[in-house]
Amino acid sequence: MSWRLKLTLKYQVFRASFHRQYEQVRIHTWGSHSLTCDCQNYSNKMNQSLPNELQLDMDSQLPSKVPDYKKHVLVLSPQNKSADKLEWMSSWQSKLELNPMWPYSIIGELKSHLRDTRYGSDVLVNAISMHSGDLPVPSRDSQEKAYVFVIPDMKLYKISQQEVAAFALFLGGGRTKQVVNHRLSFVDYLKGANNVVNQTEMAPETLDSNHEFSYETCKRDWILVCGHNQRDRRCGILGKELINEISLKGLHRGKNVALISHVGGHKFAGNLILYKYMGINERTGDNKLDSLWFSRVLPPNLGILLEYVNSHKIPIEYYRGGMSMN
Repeated sequence: MSWRLKLTLKYQVFRASFHRQYEQVRIHTWGSHSLTCDCQNYSNKMNQSLPNELQLDMDSQLPSKVPDYKKHVLVLSPQNKSADKLEWMSSWQSKLELNPMWPYSIIGELKSHLRDTRYGSDVLVNAISMHSGDLPVPSRDSQEKAYVFVIPDMKLYKISQQEVAAFALFLGGGRTKQVVNHRLSFVDYLKGANNVVNQTEMAPETLDSNHEFSYETCKRDWILVCGHNQRDRRCGILGKELINEISLKGLHRGKNVALISHVGGHKFAGNLILYKYMGINERTGDNKLDSLWFSRVLPPNLGILLEYVNSHKIPIEYYRGGMSMN
């Protein structure tokens, strides 16, 4: 196989994994010396303020994979206590799923219940702190329902503490039950007793169709910036500065923009997830989205990264991976 054909096949596979056709490009070329220097200067300055174990890694190869998931569940943080007491800074503890306070306690509860559902392993659960967009932000009332946005459904649900288990079943496609000690088949019999492996099978139970959850629909692009400060200081610093840069350059217009809890790759901060809404699948009626994950996004390169993506180009220097949804 010629190198030209190999290159063509690689490009075709890349296109096939998305609803939109993207071209892989490099931003840092001989003609982009200024941008390269700006990024290096920024990272060097930031590293001077960080301990050795928390230095930004600008040299290692980025991991070229992202979680394999079908749904992303985003739990909205309540309003900030004040302009100086930001909710994501004060309430997002390192392991947020262990937070016992509502609404954050829904994260651990959902993850626990999802383990017993058919598709629970395909569901990511995170907290977000809205920066801009058209979603309402919950109040600080501990009795208020949790606001939960689900991608690619593009629906905002309001869930009470009593509804969490049922909502997990709804997200995960119903409960599974273990079926142990299956009947000995004739094939097993022929293998002999010492060769038979006692298998555990998973059988779906009927989903409670009587429980319905009301929702509001919001179909627009998302920019999610990792800002889990108590998990890793690098993300806390960069998350805040990237959000400020988004506002300064007007990059938030027409989009939902939020800080998000841990999405991995702290040493490659800043981490961004872009959800590009592509309309409706005419065959299935489902929403179509492209999910794009990036790392090493800094204020100097943020604007040009988003400009390239909007032009259907993916800068491979920052690209972690992605997929089509629905």
